[in-house]
Amino acid sequence: VAGRPGELQLVAPDAQLYALRACWEVSPSRTLCNSLSLAKALNFAIERRAEVINMSLSGPDDLLLGRLIDVALGQRQQVVAAVDARAAGGGFPALHPGVIAVADAQAEAPAGGPGGAWSAPARDLPTTVPGGGWRMVTGTSFAAGEVSGLLAVMDQARNESDGRASAAGLRLVRLPGGGIDACASLLRAAEPAQSRVATAPGCRAVLASALAAPGRSP
Repeated sequence: VAGRPGELQLVAPDAQLYALRACWEVSPSRTLCNSLSLAKALNFAIERRAEVINMSLSGPDDLLLGRLIDVALGQRQQVVAAVDARAAGGGFPALHPGVIAVADAQAEAPAGGPGGAWSAPARDLPTTVPGGGWRMVTGTSFAAGEVSGLLAVMDQARNESDGRASAAGLRLVRLPGGGIDACASLLRAAEPAQSRVATAPGCRAVLASALAAPGRSP
């Protein structure tokens, strides 16, 4: 979503990021969180009216966190969470009503919240690491981050189009099987009145037409 100019390409340069550390590492492969630490981070995001709140974690149903998520949704903030394929219904907070649940696109039967999960690439993804390097990672926590990033780009495109401030009106475009058509979603955000981007073929046709215009090249 954002990065250091000249080193990482910025796809949403106007986005302001909050990195909220709500968990701690107990070993290189194990991370722990508790209700209070997560609630404090979530409350911070709510108070600062973060347009998109990414929750790349999963655990047992939590009454306090559920109420805070409801507050965020009530303020028209988008909440994105990772689906845990090992947990019933995808785990919490993915199963919470109103949350955008993100599953592994390569899983046989992704399942998430009440409306079903969205699916996104979750395997062998490049990401940055401390010290200025990068490596490949796998997991729905990273897939949820991808969707949160897409929503940030959509929000920026929509604001450039008509200046509306809230991300709550953004609508992802679903592909058969639960995948996300990022192209159509982005065009829908930038041109909400255009029904032509309601399907993937329509989106591709719009892009093909734009590239075919005089003076344009792929």
